[in-house]
Amino acid sequence: MTRAILSRIVGQLGCTVCGQAVDGKQAVEMALRLKPDMIILDIVLPELDGLSATSEILKITPEPPIILYSFHADARLEREGLRAGARRVISKGDPRGLMRAVRELAFAS
Repeated sequence: MTRAILSRIVGQLGCTVCGQAVDGKQAVEMALRLKPDMIILDIVLPELDGLSATSEILKITPEPPIILYSFHADARLEREGLRAGARRVISKGDPRGLMRAVRELAFAS
């Protein structure tokens, strides 16, 4: 799933996309600068993978819930993602799961 499609899905849920990074290093920089309410990261990213980017972001700004989203999501990566601090690890084959996770995390009281 491309970033453009992901942005449309998130937008349909009433969320605003404030940035899109091309790699994990840029994702960390943008998270610190933009201070988003939620972050969706692919696990497989150049420069810095999504697991490492998650850890780096949460060391500096623990507020935003992070969803890791990848074709490669399996039980092992889910455990690693949750250990890194992600709130959810969703397979790209499960767009409804992504929508559900965004709703739960963005609109939780």
